[in-house]
Amino acid sequence: MVAGNIPCVTQTLPTAIYVAVSNGESGLAWAWTAVIILFSWLLLAASRNGAEQRKRQADLTGAQCLHMLRIELVSNHIENKAQHIVERMEEA
Repeated sequence: MVAGNIPCVTQTLPTAIYVAVSNGESGLAWAWTAVIILFSWLLLAASRNGAEQRKRQADLTGAQCLHMLRIELVSNHIENKAQHIVERMEEA
């Protein structure tokens, strides 16, 4: 038994590769290696996709904040102009 490996019961991919190489089954070892690489690539792609999606959501939130800030600035500008007009009318 290698690293708690009971063949076909508790076998992990790294130990399956080790056993295949030990038994001279290099084709099987390469097949298991390809499985590990493919699985890792899929996990990385899913992780990257999730990160890009979170970034898009953060950008959208930032754009919404910017829009609200613009509305507030325009509102303040209009309010200041109106107050200025009222002051001028009171002076006249």
